[in-house]
Amino acid sequence: MYRLSNAVWGNASYIRLKNVSLRYDLSEYAKKIKLSRATVYVNAQNLLTFTNYKGMDPETKGITLPPVKTITAGIQLSL
Repeated sequence: MYRLSNAVWGNASYIRLKNVSLRYDLSEYAKKIKLSRATVYVNAQNLLTFTNYKGMDPETKGITLPPVKTITAGIQLSL
């Protein structure tokens, strides 16, 4: 029956790097400029997707747009 239908079969397996967060404490340098604390940080979401899927996104199977890649970076200073 499947042979005679218009159904489609495909491999939608994938590996996704969802969240990465890096933070570095710069307190040694902060004291030299009269701050009590300084921190540098980077947060990222949906960085990489490894797949052989032919569509836009294997998770949503092309029904909706793929997850948005977001990268946030900043410096936190405390007096």
